[in-house]
Amino acid sequence: MTNYTPFDMPISIGLGDDSVIKAIRSGSIRITIDVGKKSKTYELCDIYYVLDMEANNLLSVTYMVKKGYTVDFGVNNCEIRKDDNAVGIAERKLGLWVLKGTTSLPDHQFAHIATTSLHMWHKCLGHAMTWLIRKLLD
Repeated sequence: MTNYTPFDMPISIGLGDDSVIKAIRSGSIRITIDVGKKSKTYELCDIYYVLDMEANNLLSVTYMVKKGYTVDFGVNNCEIRKDDNAVGIAERKLGLWVLKGTTSLPDHQFAHIATTSLHMWHKCLGHAMTWLIRKLLD
């Protein structure tokens, strides 16, 4: 995430299963989306960062529609369009819609990527409380 701004207070986000997650900051990401045999890179702004999401990402259909996109769901695929042009395709996998694409980072951020899980940090840091480990990551 680039150009991020921490929130003064976490923002609650309701999910489809009635659970609530908390966003702690917003920023921008770059994503390369595959549409057919072509790929295009976009910068998505006003993205919320949620600690509990780990490596998963969610895209709000409501937000996309408010921004002028059309989202068409089929049985096994979903197409995102802007001005009658396909800008993204998602496939249905295990009950979720998975967008075909990858998130990319500017070169200067590669040194900041950590793939170690919260559970592993918990063990490596002498079983420190998870809230404390999350605070270290901020």
